[in-house]
Amino acid sequence: MSSLKELKRHLRQEALGRRDALAPDLRIEASLRIAELGASALDFRPGTIISGFLTIRSELAMRPLMANLADRGARLCLPVVLDRETIVFRELVRGAEMVPTGFGTTGPGPEAAVLDPHLLHSTGAVIASATGRVITTGRLHACTRKDVAPA
Repeated sequence: MSSLKELKRHLRQEALGRRDALAPDLRIEASLRIAELGASALDFRPGTIISGFLTIRSELAMRPLMANLADRGARLCLPVVLDRETIVFRELVRGAEMVPTGFGTTGPGPEAAVLDPHLLHSTGAVIASATGRVITTGRLHACTRKDVAPA
């Protein structure tokens, strides 16, 4: 490897290859287990706005977790990249039409309400909320909101 950038690309390709090699039934079971453990581990008030993400390629599915959270009263939203500098979080409502939202993803269309999430779940990329807060990656994060306290 001649550069740090090339090394990073190589390591990412190896990691993606390992993830892609997981059997589909194993990914399904892991997604369901995440839904079970994740939903029971979170303590929040009904109406709390939680941002999730939809699966890209061979990622584990977060829809089961998001459905569990919604069943407990969470308002869900998804990040939508509007341009190189702007991300908004559009409300995800069951049955609403989904549209292409960039990076091979789909999400709520422009008619969906734009929300400011209290909790965010991100994957492998840094997400900055619409209010400019930078959220680190790969876990669920509480935003700095004083109006939302654990249940």
